[in-house]
Amino acid sequence: MTDEAARALAAMAAALVVPHDISGTLVDMMAGMQSALDAETCGILASDQAGQFEVLSVSSHSPADLALFDAQTVRGPGVSAFRLDRRVIASGLPAVRQQWPDLASAMEAGGHRSVLACPLRWHGEPLGAAAVFRRGPAEFSDADGEMLQAFADLSMLVVVHSDRVMVRTAAQRMDEALETRVLIEQAKGVISHQRRSLVLWDPVVGENVRRPPTTRTFGCRRWWSTSS
Repeated sequence: MTDEAARALAAMAAALVVPHDISGTLVDMMAGMQSALDAETCGILASDQAGQFEVLSVSSHSPADLALFDAQTVRGPGVSAFRLDRRVIASGLPAVRQQWPDLASAMEAGGHRSVLACPLRWHGEPLGAAAVFRRGPAEFSDADGEMLQAFADLSMLVVVHSDRVMVRTAAQRMDEALETRVLIEQAKGVISHQRRSLVLWDPVVGENVRRPPTTRTFGCRRWWSTSS
């Protein structure tokens, strides 16, 4: 990860722990995404409940850049990333034109040569997509795809966690997390105790046998208990 990308991700993460405006934070996020991925244009498409796609945020509102996202509200790499639930990469106008002719025309008009798109997910379900465009000859790599996915995930958090949570509520949630951890540690201790075995004389078999500590022998009958 480059220093530029690290700073951009750190700034986005910092925005999540203070009250924030969704639109303004997403605009800042587009700038960070664009810089980290060495791209000229980036944006986010969101799917509404009717399955229609709209432009949620874009790094530039120039006519050429807006055309890139307007051209893919029906078909395009963003829609494909959403429907396939995976990243989509297309390098070179011939490859783009073969899949999305309208987008290829918009890319050619803006001088773009390659595009990368990743889904925006919440609880494993795609709800939109992020896409970035380059004008230069450098193609998008798998590392670029992982970086864009990280930005996409944070973008989803910005949208979902826009409500203001009071400090007292945050402290209560922290206490709940600590209580959960204590319960888990206690459960681990019980399991560890139950897994240990004892060597005891068994009058039925006439020899020492290994038996869990919850096993009790009365006379020549064996009683097995599940209690600790």
